[in-house]
Amino acid sequence: MHRAKRTRERFGLILGSMLVLAVETTPVMAQTIGMVADNATHSVTVFNADTDTVLGTVELPGVNGTTGDCSITSDQTRGFVTDFDSRVWAIDLTTSPPSLASDPKPIAVANLGEDTALSPDQRFLVVCDGRAPQPISVVDRATQTQVSTFDLGSDCNSVDVCRDGSVLVTSNITGKVRRLTLDNAGQLTDTGEELFSGGTGARGPMNIYCAPGGTSGFLIRFLPAQIQSFTMPGLNLVDIRALSGGNGGISAAVNPLGNRAFTRSNGGAVDVFNYNASTGTLSVTPLFSLPIADTLPFFGMEQLALHPKGTKLYVSQPNALNVYNANTRLVL
Repeated sequence: MHRAKRTRERFGLILGSMLVLAVETTPVMAQTIGMVADNATHSVTVFNADTDTVLGTVELPGVNGTTGDCSITSDQTRGFVTDFDSRVWAIDLTTSPPSLASDPKPIAVANLGEDTALSPDQRFLVVCDGRAPQPISVVDRATQTQVSTFDLGSDCNSVDVCRDGSVLVTSNITGKVRRLTLDNAGQLTDTGEELFSGGTGARGPMNIYCAPGGTSGFLIRFLPAQIQSFTMPGLNLVDIRALSGGNGGISAAVNPLGNRAFTRSNGGAVDVFNYNASTGTLSVTPLFSLPIADTLPFFGMEQLALHPKGTKLYVSQPNALNVYNANTRLVL
């Protein structure tokens, strides 16, 4: 194996690629697994995020368009990736090297497929499209089949599932965040709660996140590039902070302690804010910022991620995956 910090081209990242890391390390796996989806080769590279070594690359057959978002189960046995063609591909992370999971493959969903999020109990995968007004899909992880859909009456351009079963979704058309709930049968219900981001289209929400504990969350607005925090239930706005990159907010991550929010925007910056997961409060200015290259913006897709221990920050770059110490800001 080659160490990622020495041969980052092994990750094959290009503009528009995205990454996601596993939620936790399990005694069985004895390692933390990450996945990087690559638009150039329409493949997924799986790596050990503890040692930053590549475990293998899985090609997605018949994928000719954009490769979408990734999700990894907390037991690190399955990964999921969308392909913008109404399909979700399951990756078997227990084989060496990783491989496509057994049938059904791919998993058919009722929208084109862009952003994904797993439920806290890991039973369901929630899938949203981007700008098109298509229904949200809920996939049963065990059977690898779609078990329900939910029509917002608009688009769903990003989604996240909170620890309490709340499902946060955003709409590019309406510019709103809405809170749904997910039950044990995989059915979605609208709570009626919503929050207007301040704009629609290019001036609307780009991505959405739950904080640890599920009492707050935040959205990333594209233009002007902002992070907006709120409390739940009720979707009550708390703070709005400008991001230093002026060309559009893209994605974010919150650390396991819930006290730092990492944001990414074009114009070249990762901004790191102090964050209170209980109250939704953000520091007035970033604690620090990291200069990075621009990327293609995609609704909901994660283009930075944190190691579950909160020690390392991964940022996709043109033809590279940058790895930083999340505290000292040094490149690893």
